[in-house]
Amino acid sequence: MKTTPLLCWISIALVCGLQAQTSVSKPPSASELEAISARGRALSEYDAAAWHATDAVLALKPARGEIEGFIGRKTDAGWTVAFGHFNQARTVYLITYEAQQGSTLTDFKAKKYEPPQENSDFYLWAAKAQELVRPEFMRDIKPERRYNLATLRAPEGEWYVYALPAQTDARVLPYGGDIRYTVSADGAKITGKRQMHQSVIEEKLMELPQFGFHTHILSDTPEDSDIFYALTRKASEGEWIATGKYIYEIKPGGALHYLGETDKIVKDLEQGKFEKAPGAYKPMMLASLKRLLASQAAANPLEAFTTLSGVRCQEKTIWLKFSSGLRNTTDKTIILYKNPLQNSVARFAATKADLDAGKFEPLIFFSIEKIDFTSDSAFIALGPGMSYQQEREYPIKGLDLAGKAAVQFLFITLPPGNEKEMDTQRTRWAERGTLYTEKVPAEPAELIIDPNILKSCGRK
Repeated sequence: MKTTPLLCWISIALVCGLQAQTSVSKPPSASELEAISARGRALSEYDAAAWHATDAVLALKPARGEIEGFIGRKTDAGWTVAFGHFNQARTVYLITYEAQQGSTLTDFKAKKYEPPQENSDFYLWAAKAQELVRPEFMRDIKPERRYNLATLRAPEGEWYVYALPAQTDARVLPYGGDIRYTVSADGAKITGKRQMHQSVIEEKLMELPQFGFHTHILSDTPEDSDIFYALTRKASEGEWIATGKYIYEIKPGGALHYLGETDKIVKDLEQGKFEKAPGAYKPMMLASLKRLLASQAAANPLEAFTTLSGVRCQEKTIWLKFSSGLRNTTDKTIILYKNPLQNSVARFAATKADLDAGKFEPLIFFSIEKIDFTSDSAFIALGPGMSYQQEREYPIKGLDLAGKAAVQFLFITLPPGNEKEMDTQRTRWAERGTLYTEKVPAEPAELIIDPNILKSCGRK
């Protein structure tokens, strides 16, 4: 029996803004989407340049007071990051260190300027824009975590200053809680503020994620930071952004495209007409999209989904492979036993209506194991919007699959016989999250099996 568990980062952005953005009556034009994509790509490059340029400068061991901040700038030769501070009159930006990009965004060579280079245009105005935004951001948002500021040129010579939650762990991406400020060309006045996302969600990054999906309710238009986060995740099949009206796709390279109206895509997904969405993710996406359209919260803190992903015959036994997942639908962390999909009851029926009516044949899949609950490794933590996904094969014995077209799994998230231990564990994990030990019914799934496989596998 093959089991492949992985933490999946399909995320649902829990956003309820300080101020709602203006709703749009039609989706953005191709040129508007291209502009969002370009800003998001630039933001991603700025972040990478700042990271690697800082490493290069720190290797030179700058003295205290030589550096108060940095500004990145892209030219035809690549990115340059200037480190320094204002002069006493704050009329000049003194560049004490500079890092130049090499052949890639991870390759920077730093040098020190003695005496510091004086700059009274680009770096001065960009630094003033950052200086203006920082206290306003701290006063309005009162952040409880580290943030980074990134400054990019805006149209008409103005500046965009982005406040993004800092990634302090390479394995965890903080998503959301971000703002874009627009500042006048001379860095003296904030002329606009856009709350891009509100709540910060921490996502555990996978080495090779397949697909990303999140909902966005502050507006019906994707944000610059959506591109930034998608490029950070690097999902091989890209990412979807769903709003109340429209759905968009971010390609792996950051290109942004309009897919269609949300309600119409939901209908197409239900009828199996929309082929762009990876099959294993459709049930999870449908549940989220339906809630988005209905503006309703999930009934349970955990949602479960299964999709048939493979069928084979071995030694006269049918093996069914299912991609299954659990998703945290709340805004709090949920603690689970490390193999929450290990034990289950699968209910097979002719139709989904029969499942609802209790007309099904069950198969039980249980494994007996001894667990050391005192070890942290016996548990996993699902942050808001995070998912746990597993692909597993099940031997179908003692059940005739002919005429069966629907299946529903009931997952037993805690191995039987460990109930008495859970009060101790609830107390232990209380500060980090809520321990979940209940059974979780999955959404019914289609069971489409080639009759020829059933026939050939049943031969003696």
